[in-house]
Amino acid sequence: MEYFIEAINYLENHPLIDSSKIGVVGGSRGSEAAFLLASMDSRIKSVVVTTPSKVAWYGLTVPKSAWTIGGQDIPALGLELDSNAKLLDRFTVALENKTNVNKSLFKFENINGPILMISAENDQVWPSFQMSKDIEVYLKSKQFKHKVVHNSYKTGHGFSKETAPEIKKSIINHFVRTL
Repeated sequence: MEYFIEAINYLENHPLIDSSKIGVVGGSRGSEAAFLLASMDSRIKSVVVTTPSKVAWYGLTVPKSAWTIGGQDIPALGLELDSNAKLLDRFTVALENKTNVNKSLFKFENINGPILMISAENDQVWPSFQMSKDIEVYLKSKQFKHKVVHNSYKTGHGFSKETAPEIKKSIINHFVRTL
């Protein structure tokens, strides 16, 4: 995570950038980075994630966290079932272990700004729609003080060329309104 924190340090000290208006956007695996960064660094004032995860995951080829901070692995979930199972099923089964999920759940309540989540209702990679719904419930239970918007589309993980213009516009509008 230090790589991303160094990028924020650079932005904060750049003379042409208003450091009070830094946001982050990430999709799929990048949503993990976006949520982790925003929950660790209060300089992030707005977040957009597409096909997000609510937890950190192991790498697909290495059975350890894909993310570190201070040289230490960030708690993460491994996939369940074997590699012959559909990827969506491997993620879904892993999410059924509530103890492991709770250890790997992002600290969404530490995020210092509004959140826009864009999920895919027919996500064939991981259950981004359900995880987005879970994030909404979690933030409500924590009385999160910032606005949370969840837009979903009846597409797959990569969305579609028909939905892309609307999604891009919603991301731009989110940042224009919130930064």
